[in-house]
Amino acid sequence: MSHASNDMLLRASQFLLLGFMAILAVGAVLICLGLGTFVVWQTGLLGPIPDAATGLHPANAPELPLAMMLALIATLLAFRFTQVLAQIVRSIAESDPFTLVNAERLRMMAALALAYQAVSAGLFFLGSAS
Repeated sequence: MSHASNDMLLRASQFLLLGFMAILAVGAVLICLGLGTFVVWQTGLLGPIPDAATGLHPANAPELPLAMMLALIATLLAFRFTQVLAQIVRSIAESDPFTLVNAERLRMMAALALAYQAVSAGLFFLGSAS
């Protein structure tokens, strides 16, 4: 066991990253539940969807599933980004952080960040168009 694995800052970072991943996982589940509820409501099985249920103008209600799908994709991208960051933090505790594996992880994080920005831009344009 190296001295780095006893570092309080590393342990706190690992704890916070795991907590953030848990929050993102719960958020993804809630988005899926909301999307499922909206789809069931649209089938008419539960009657017409009340206008107050979405907070949207009724004309914008058809855009809600797309917005929820984009939000789910953004949440999953953020989860994966955090997961890769946690792997880097774990590698610091285990050995030398300056390895090719961590360089690949950083490249993946850059791609995930760009994808997240693209999805966020899609959400922005969807919201500004309505």
